[in-house]
Amino acid sequence: MHEVSDDEIAADIRRTAKRLGVAQLGRTKYLHHGKFSQHQIYDGGRNWDSPCIVAGIDSLKVNEVDYVVCWRNAWPEFPKPVLVLREYLRAVP
Repeated sequence: MHEVSDDEIAADIRRTAKRLGVAQLGRTKYLHHGKFSQHQIYDGGRNWDSPCIVAGIDSLKVNEVDYVVCWRNAWPEFPKPVLVLREYLRAVP
């Protein structure tokens, strides 16, 4: 497998975002719809933000609300862990 350049990844992120009709693209959605694998994207120490910047696409970040909503939907009978998780996420840099 050849090493994929930043420009190749950026071009595919741009193409994928355009095809999906979005201005922001998260890594998970890209991995479902884009052409390159997680290994190819992160090979050589890249992060998700770098090729998004080159592509001119905002990288979509997961925020604590997503985790809280997910937890509540999965385990509605356990409200206290949601509060613990929220506090933990606020403390994590």
